[in-house]
Amino acid sequence: FFEIVASAGLVSSYARGSKGSLRALKRAALALQIQAFFSCQPYRSTRALAVEVLTMPNLQAAEAHRQSHLPHKIPEPASALGFRRARVGERVGEGETSEWHLYPLWSWTMIEQLDSFGIGVSLYFRQLLAMTFIVGICAAILTPSVNHNRRNCDHDAVRGPFRNTGLSRGSAAGCFADDLSVGQNVGPDIAVCVIILVAAILADYIRSVSTKRIDDNQQTPSDYTVMIRNPPSHIVDPDKYRDFFKNQFDDDIVLVTMSKDNGELMMLMATRAGYLQDLADFDESLTNSRRQRNELGCIGKMLQPYLYSMGLFKTPDYARAELETVEAKLKEKIGENTGEDWHKPRSVFVTFATEAAMERALQTFEVSALRRWFSNTTGWEFQDTPLAFEGRVLNVCRPVEPTEMQWHTSHVRLPERVVRMFVSFALTAALIACFVLAATQMTGGALPAFVTIVNTLLPQLLKGISGMVEIHREYGDEQDSMFLKLLGARVANTGIAAFVSFNARERGTKEALDQVMVILILDAFFLPLIRALDPYDLFVRRVVGPQQPTQRAMNRFWSGAEWTIAERYTDVAKTLFVGMFYAAAVPVGLWLTAASMLVNFLVDHYCLLRLWGRKPDFDDQISRRFIGVVSIIVLVHVVATQSFF
Repeated sequence: FFEIVASAGLVSSYARGSKGSLRALKRAALALQIQAFFSCQPYRSTRALAVEVLTMPNLQAAEAHRQSHLPHKIPEPASALGFRRARVGERVGEGETSEWHLYPLWSWTMIEQLDSFGIGVSLYFRQLLAMTFIVGICAAILTPSVNHNRRNCDHDAVRGPFRNTGLSRGSAAGCFADDLSVGQNVGPDIAVCVIILVAAILADYIRSVSTKRIDDNQQTPSDYTVMIRNPPSHIVDPDKYRDFFKNQFDDDIVLVTMSKDNGELMMLMATRAGYLQDLADFDESLTNSRRQRNELGCIGKMLQPYLYSMGLFKTPDYARAELETVEAKLKEKIGENTGEDWHKPRSVFVTFATEAAMERALQTFEVSALRRWFSNTTGWEFQDTPLAFEGRVLNVCRPVEPTEMQWHTSHVRLPERVVRMFVSFALTAALIACFVLAATQMTGGALPAFVTIVNTLLPQLLKGISGMVEIHREYGDEQDSMFLKLLGARVANTGIAAFVSFNARERGTKEALDQVMVILILDAFFLPLIRALDPYDLFVRRVVGPQQPTQRAMNRFWSGAEWTIAERYTDVAKTLFVGMFYAAAVPVGLWLTAASMLVNFLVDHYCLLRLWGRKPDFDDQISRRFIGVVSIIVLVHVVATQSFF
């Protein structure tokens, strides 16, 4: 702990002054001496430490690296938008003639510009803005209910927890059955349910139209490619696929990509490359006269296997030992697979010259899985069965974006992936049960604070569980799994926990409804602020980054904050769930729900363009799930309303 704090002080001292600043060098050298003292290292002179400071990584270069990794747009005349998102490191021109520009934080075409980030990102912002508008309309419809409750439910004879005052002003706190009105309470609530249900029904049509429009605004390899899920294992020559599809559809084949069954080998090679890069960084730092720490205390050695991948407690000795272990596994793996296993394809991608030929291929091979299994097993073919390739009816489908494929997991079979998914969901369910049980023990104003803290930590906790247990072949499937787990956890922690924390008589009291209002207020303003500041990313950049031996290694921690589309969708769904769950009891809460969605839109738009790291382009898979979740939320609202009244 003291070593990390001292290093952070060193970098901040050095960053505030230039390299020629004697005062900055003295402060940095003093911080290094403190670090050496707490790590039991020999004393070194201030001059020697100053030389080390001059050769160490600095924040200015890291910040320049971060700026270069932010989303930029460059001209693209062939695109419907007139531009496209630049690839990492891609530039057009220099200085005043540069056509490489950051995306603006505000413009009248800001929604359309998001189409260049892919279907998944663009749909998220479009749906978030649409939900803001719809929930705002619903909040306006419930305004008569708020006014009616204020006038009729604050009885002078009612004292204590049932008063209709404070944050609960306008809620159902203190309302008797005779105080409620069909025209002022029931009618608006029914109208809200109808509006959201109709919006959910229309949303799927709007999604499909938007998806086509977004897809037309950008051209990607998947627009011209088909994927073969069941290639014959003995066909390892891509030219045979090229000749077959070229003769079948009379169109040029631009590319044939064969994904081999070597995922485990790829993972070992990637791990080996990582340790080799770390050792190269250590050698470079020694060349620049910067001494590296080779010895750790007992606590450091105990934590090193878990924190090394995060950039902490990195030493050359540990990297060499791990490299030897990985290379031993690699040699063993190569020795076990000297035969044909290296060449077996897991999937094949055929890229046509035109979209029309790709569409014809999809239509030609569009048969049911049962039909394909029957033909491939018995050899009997129906009259309309597609032409077989090497005796097999191919399973041809539209692929996801190339960046969404996780090629290194090709060796994991379906049964193992299913078992891992089951274990992951079981662990998540146990975690949810623990959080809900803990929430029921909260008293006073502790519940909103507990709910907010848990909601902040849940993405990292569940990401850790998923990373340790689950294995997916596509990034979209990984996000879909994360969406389901995180949605259940956040809904249970935010909505259900607040509901079960009070008995049936207490749920309509001022204390219970006040806590719901505090949860909505924190959701609307505090959590977006935390997301914009991103303390974890600040810790990684400002504390973990300076621990690296070279500027190149430090820059890896300045490539953008970590984020997931699943986390963002579940955050919006959770807020909508709480607002609708308590809409009959706290109708003013829908105004906070609408405000929360608007603030989330603005904050997420800023984070996407100025803070978050680059992610693979993903499709509309989670967008479709979100539409279904909205419909379920309306049904839950109806059930919850009956429990309140």
